[in-house]
Amino acid sequence: MSPRSINLSTESPASVPSVSLPPSPAGASISDATPLSPRSVLAALDAHPDVSPQQLRQLVHSLALTIQTRASQHASQVAGLKNVIADLEENLGQVAERWDSPPEGYVRNNDLVPDFNIQQDSNRVRAKFVRLHAGDPTCVHSLTGNEKPGEGPYSKPVYATPVRGVTAAR
Repeated sequence: MSPRSINLSTESPASVPSVSLPPSPAGASISDATPLSPRSVLAALDAHPDVSPQQLRQLVHSLALTIQTRASQHASQVAGLKNVIADLEENLGQVAERWDSPPEGYVRNNDLVPDFNIQQDSNRVRAKFVRLHAGDPTCVHSLTGNEKPGEGPYSKPVYATPVRGVTAAR
């Protein structure tokens, strides 16, 4: 901050009557303006009713610089957030594709194993994906698709349902 700038952004107008505006040095230009918050400008104007035109121009240019800087920062933040949103939406599509797909070696249950319900977080959840147990043909493994790390697969014994009217071949 330059020695003649005022930083009153944390001060209320009532607490600044002892602050005086420094005189503009000879040869000072508007390009020497440093950003000032709107509160600082208002506090300086309230505290010093006899502001010279040069000092007033300096305050106005400082305030305009602050507004331009904040608008530029805001535009950069909005552009950055739009990029983040686009990336997240792209990732969401990939995650949604994978979430609904059966894991390797599994198929959708689609009533292949009816009434295969799993107790999960005090709820009974239907098995979404199933596969035949590799070592025991009388069991199937299943997943709900919502397992937490370390959970599943779940096993259930399966039996052939008898069909009436069919006799065994001899």
